[in-house]
Amino acid sequence: DKVNRVVCPQALRVLRLRPGRRFTRVGRLAHEVGWKYQDTIKALEEKRKVRAAAYFERRKASEALRRKAVDQGRQQHSTPLLA
Repeated sequence: DKVNRVVCPQALRVLRLRPGRRFTRVGRLAHEVGWKYQDTIKALEEKRKVRAAAYFERRKASEALRRKAVDQGRQQHSTPLLA
């Protein structure tokens, strides 16, 4: 979750399907025909979300500290004529 997520507009269901059309998800379909790892993927996804939330909180705190340091630096080193 440290890599920016991107969206491929050509693949969005809301853009590709007409309203009212039926659709399914590949994971559910695979599970119905014998794929055994749906529960494993769900557990791993929950762990990933917990780690991603913790990373986001650390990043937010780090960014706040950085922003504060930059503001302090600007105040200390700015000249009165340009401020």
